[in-house]
Amino acid sequence: MIVVVIVGLLAMLAAPAYQKLRRNSAGKALALDARNIGLAMQQIALEHPRAARPGEIFAISVSSDGTLASAGLGDGDDAIKPDSITQYVRKVSPGTGSPITYTFGAGSGEKAFSMSHPHCTPNDIAPKSTVNTGATLGSPVQFDEEGKPL
Repeated sequence: MIVVVIVGLLAMLAAPAYQKLRRNSAGKALALDARNIGLAMQQIALEHPRAARPGEIFAISVSSDGTLASAGLGDGDDAIKPDSITQYVRKVSPGTGSPITYTFGAGSGEKAFSMSHPHCTPNDIAPKSTVNTGATLGSPVQFDEEGKPL
């Protein structure tokens, strides 16, 4: 009986630490994924300047296993082909919210896209942010065009 009580107490103490560890790792994964998407989108904008005009929106969908797919944008020789994101980033962390809409031409300090993950809050990614103030799990986090949290 005493052993059961001791094991129960240890489990009770370990559960919050596990939840914090899980939120921190999900937050770090989401921030890394956002950075990779931001860099990939900057490369796509360099390769297709006429299709990636400021204000144009590029849709990226995320499957349940984290595989990315993207829409096409523009027409003619400089069009961005469907699924062009996958030549730079194939997957993100499973559970990442879908869709991700990237707005070209967002300057420094402006929202270019947002991402969410059900196991972290915006405070886990950008604790000193005045923009990302959501405290609930799965709230979207806003990023600039380079994938840095605002």
